[in-house]
Amino acid sequence: MYIRTVFTKHLDTVPTSKLCEYFDGDLVNSPYISCETCQCLKPFRCHHCQICDCCIYRMDHHCIWVGQCIGIHNIRFFFLFISSLSLSLLLGAITTYPLPFSTSIKLLFTFECVLGSALFIFAFGHFLMIVTNQTSLEISSNIIDYIHQPSHLRRFITPYDLGISTNIHQILRFASYWELFNPFSKQVSCDPMKVIVSREYMMYCDCLSEENEQNQ
Repeated sequence: MYIRTVFTKHLDTVPTSKLCEYFDGDLVNSPYISCETCQCLKPFRCHHCQICDCCIYRMDHHCIWVGQCIGIHNIRFFFLFISSLSLSLLLGAITTYPLPFSTSIKLLFTFECVLGSALFIFAFGHFLMIVTNQTSLEISSNIIDYIHQPSHLRRFITPYDLGISTNIHQILRFASYWELFNPFSKQVSCDPMKVIVSREYMMYCDCLSEENEQNQ
């Protein structure tokens, strides 16, 4: 899983012509913003990584441990990597505990418990983000917005949430469950435009349609 995470390449961004097909209006007034570095339109959920020097679809974060950005094309392998690693460390701690506690065994047990627990919490956090179709960047923004809202209006907004089952299949991209844990299985092809379509986007299209009707 580590190797697939590192060597899975991120695809180029969607051409401007394809982006224009998904809204009805002037390009200047479109909901997309322009990436000054890549010199192209940047769709929703797309962020430019200064380290990788490219725009990443559904960017979660840049992981220094794998030397790669975590995005829609390798999030499956990254999630399974940290999940399997955390479970392996915790299982190692369970098998180490009955051994006579010499200094080396104590250090090994402590290492397995601390790192295994930390990775398990990290993996569980990513699991929650997968089932709600959020990224680390989006949930951070949601938390900040939640804190700054009046107490009676506080709520988490997840505009890309399409339901647990759809979210899992869209993000982890597997055809059958037995393929999910197979690092050699091919990922289901992904239309990047489906990843960025959300209730927020649909509301924008509805507002645009209403404006067009009023102008006619």
